[in-house]
Amino acid sequence: AKTYQNLHYLCPTVFDGIIELLDELKRQNCSISMVTGKGPQTCPISLEYYGIKKYFEVIKTGSPEKNVKEIRINEVINELGYDKSETVYIGDTPTDIIDSKNVGINVYSALWKPKLEDEDKIIALKPDKIFYKTKDFIELIKK
Repeated sequence: AKTYQNLHYLCPTVFDGIIELLDELKRQNCSISMVTGKGPQTCPISLEYYGIKKYFEVIKTGSPEKNVKEIRINEVINELGYDKSETVYIGDTPTDIIDSKNVGINVYSALWKPKLEDEDKIIALKPDKIFYKTKDFIELIKK
């Protein structure tokens, strides 16, 4: 974790538009939780570094043993009493789509990073929506 913290300067900021996106979700009274593959040691480092922890009601991290994202998504839904029909997972990997569909919630793919190597796989898995720019997602939220 110390090495991760020391090298975090290599990723100095969140993606363009992310803070605006989080602010808009809050303005719209959306509940925001985080389920990430990052581990319990590295996730807090990133949240602190970027100053974004304040946006999330619940934060669930990954496991080095196996993919637990589906389990963690269900934990958040149960803890906060979310309605699955009104819950959306926003992810950037093929497993994000698979896990969200297995849980029975909508999934939006965030492809606003530079070209992802899994982009074709993500598209083939047919997420409910695909966003190539954060501003497009912000516009949807404003509607």
